[in-house]
Amino acid sequence: MSKRECMNVKVDAEVVRRAKVVAAAQRVLLSDYVSKLLRPLIEADLARVAAGLIGSEPTANGPLEEDRRPRAAG
Repeated sequence: MSKRECMNVKVDAEVVRRAKVVAAAQRVLLSDYVSKLLRPLIEADLARVAAGLIGSEPTANGPLEEDRRPRAAG
């Protein structure tokens, strides 16, 4: 396993209080508990973001050309 790197993140206090209770009941570190919960969600979102970027070429002017087209009213 690679060296662990930790970062601070602001999270709603009530969520943290509840997560502390669960982590303590499971006898795991709060950081491990939260990381375990978030990792699969973030990996799935990252895969969707990457899939949306494949084959897209950004323009020098900013957003992709297709993103600037007017959208049909629906």
